Amino acid sequence: RLWGSIGWALPSVPIAFWLLDEGERSLHFIIYLTFGLHLALALLYPFLPHTPPAGRKEGAGSFFTDLAILFRARGFAMLLLVTFLVQAGFAIMFYLSPLALGRSLVDSDIRLGWLGPIQTAGVILEIPLFLLLPRLLERLGYRKVLGLGIAASLVRHLVFATSTSPLALALASQLIAPCVVFFLIGVSLAINSIAGREVRATSQTLLALAGSGLGSVLGLASSSLLASGDSVKSSFFFACGCSLLSLLLLLGVRFPAASAREEP
Repeated sequence: RLWGSIGWALPSVPIAFWLLDEGERSLHFIIYLTFGLHLALALLYPFLPHTPPAGRKEGAGSFFTDLAILFRARGFAMLLLVTFLVQAGFAIMFYLSPLALGRSLVDSDIRLGWLGPIQTAGVILEIPLFLLLPRLLERLGYRKVLGLGIAASLVRHLVFATSTSPLALALASQLIAPCVVFFLIGVSLAINSIAGREVRATSQTLLALAGSGLGSVLGLASSSLLASGDSVKSSFFFACGCSLLSLLLLLGVRFPAASAREEP
């Protein structure tokens, strides 16, 4: 995931400042650039490592057997619910933040081309946080690290819900870094501390379904109902509620006594 942030930032920086160089430019070249990158990936695909044959035979049994094991595990269902709510707010953040920030820039007579560099700065901030994540997990444990990520999302939603200042929105946009690293990556690691080795693949599948699947559906459906005219502030207030509720529910999640350092 760290390399994903680097992959996002590397092309974004030169493209963003090239667009700012001589006024607004057409973005059609992005289509061809993306096509070229995907073509390169298709050519590299045969050289990717493959799952060892033995790996496909491991597991507790059928999918329903795995479900029974997981939902009997203490804290698993609650952590899925927390992820569901956080991802609902994250979907609103991902799709509506650029719209709100873009409007703020235009209303303040700031070139819309600055939207890209502002967002890229937040992605670049993810890189040092990824490097700090193991140490933070060791010192603070899963609950506190996840709580930091949710708290960052709550503050970010609150700023977008209450402010139209381009400076405030630009600074709040940088909170995407702890949201991604401390929660989205942290919860993927945390759920492994609850699920046994034989059912971890199923636990990760359910995590993706509850979060980026159903959670995103809730966030986008709610925002379409709550947004009125040109205002998306009500959607961000809804995201605040999701983050606050998930933060409270996180207090009820019980992780194993073993520290994150001991977790393989």
